[in-house]
Amino acid sequence: MNLNIADITNLIITITSTSFGTVFLILFIILLKNPEKADKWASNLSRFFSFLGKKVEKVYISRDIQSKLNSYGKETNKECADLIPYKTEVKFIDFGKDRTEEEEKKVIIIMRNRKNQNENLIRATLLGIKKLLIPNSRRYIDPHLIKSIDLQFIKNFISSKDKIKLNYYMDYFLIPELENDRELAQKINILGNLTEKGIFTRILLRELRNYGLKFHSKIARSTNFEETKNFYDILKKVAKKRRGEDINPTYNGKDIKMSIVMIGRSEKVFTLTGEIDISPYMNWIFTCEDQGIGSIYLLGAIKTIEAVDKISKLLEKMPDRFEKCSESIYNVNIENKTFPAICMHYSILKNI
Repeated sequence: MNLNIADITNLIITITSTSFGTVFLILFIILLKNPEKADKWASNLSRFFSFLGKKVEKVYISRDIQSKLNSYGKETNKECADLIPYKTEVKFIDFGKDRTEEEEKKVIIIMRNRKNQNENLIRATLLGIKKLLIPNSRRYIDPHLIKSIDLQFIKNFISSKDKIKLNYYMDYFLIPELENDRELAQKINILGNLTEKGIFTRILLRELRNYGLKFHSKIARSTNFEETKNFYDILKKVAKKRRGEDINPTYNGKDIKMSIVMIGRSEKVFTLTGEIDISPYMNWIFTCEDQGIGSIYLLGAIKTIEAVDKISKLLEKMPDRFEKCSESIYNVNIENKTFPAICMHYSILKNI
C-alpha cells in the first residue's frame, strides 16, 4: 500500500485525536530517537515472559546487554564525540566460537549463552570493546596502554550500568590480569584517578582518538607507540597531582600537542580585593600558541568556574585564533571529596 503526504497527515491526525493515540505517538518518537530504550523495554518484556522458553530468555539477556552497552556509548559520546562510533547488537548462538562481525555503523557480538549472567555481560563487553572504543586509533596506541584503557573502560561501564556485577568483574577478570602484570596494575590505578577527575574520556581518549585519525590506515610504527606512552606519562602527573602542587601538564610531541590549563587554587585566581586575575593563565595560553600546541583544556573546580568562564569569554573574542570544541560540567572525586568541575576544550587554529 502506498501512502502520499496527505494520507500520512490524516493518519497522524487520526491517531492523535485520542489521548491514547497521543501517548502512543510520543512513546513511538522517544523510542525512535533512543533505540537503547527500546532494547531495554524489549528486554524487560522478554524477561517477564522468559518462562515460555529458552528463546524468549535469550532475547531478554541479549537485549539487556546491548541496551546497557548502547546507552553507555551514548553517554560516553556526550563527553567526547565518536569515542564509540558504532551501535552494538548481541546475538546468541548454540555452536561455534564467540566472535564479532561488523555491519555499517554496527558491531554484532556473537557468543554462546552462559548460565551466569554476570559472565555474559562481561564477556560480551570484552569481546566488543576492541571494535567499539576508538576503533580507528587502536593500532597506533602502545599495546600495553590500550589494554589498560580497555580494562578501565569496562570497569567504568559496569560501575555505571550494573554495579552489582562489579565484584564479579574484579574477582574473575581484572584482578587475575593485574596479579600477573605489575605495570598493568599501575596503569589501571592511574586511569582510575583520571576517571575520578573526569578527564579519562574528556582528555586521554579524546587525544588518542584524534591521534589515530591523523594516520588514516597507515602502518603503525614503534614511534607511534612511543608517542602515546609519552603522552600518557604527562597525564600520569595530573593523576598523581596533590592539592597545592604545581606541575606542567603539557605534551608537545610530534603529533600530540596539548596542554591542560589547571585553574584549581582560588588563592591564585582571586586578588586580595576579591577580583579575578586571569592574566597568568592567559599568558600561558599565548605561550602554548607560540610553542605550536594544538589543543588546550581549561579545567576548573567549583570555586574557580567563574575564572574559567572569564578566560573562555576572552578566547571567544579571538575566533581567528581559538575555536571552542566542547564544554562540560561534571562531578569529580578528589581526595574523597566530590564537587562540580568544568572542562573546556579549545583548538589553537594556527597549530592544527
